[in-house]
Amino acid sequence: METKYLIKVEFIYNKFHEDERISGYASKTVTIGTVDTLDEAIKLGNESLDVLSGRFEVRADDKFQKNFLWGSPKLLVTNCSYPTNGVQYFAKITPLKFEDLSDVIQETLTSSKKYKEWQNSEN
Repeated sequence: METKYLIKVEFIYNKFHEDERISGYASKTVTIGTVDTLDEAIKLGNESLDVLSGRFEVRADDKFQKNFLWGSPKLLVTNCSYPTNGVQYFAKITPLKFEDLSDVIQETLTSSKKYKEWQNSEN
């Protein structure tokens, strides 16, 4: 199984709409890039946070990290916990796992069969 990492930033913000029946917010997602390693993703993600800090509040501890709580990586950074003036951002690193479709189909069918066997044995 191959893993790559997608770095993106989603903005949710207030927006004026000509049609008053449409809600007053909008969202836009920007793809920053796709890289091969978590280290590269963290580097690119933190560079994106530097750009965001030019317009939004980004605290020193708002950064992507390889080891965060319980040794897990920190893959989400957002400004939701402080005043945003109507603009929120969600910077995120998403692991993309590439698997062979035939292998996944076989795994799901085998698992489903085992579950049905277990369920029948319980009744």
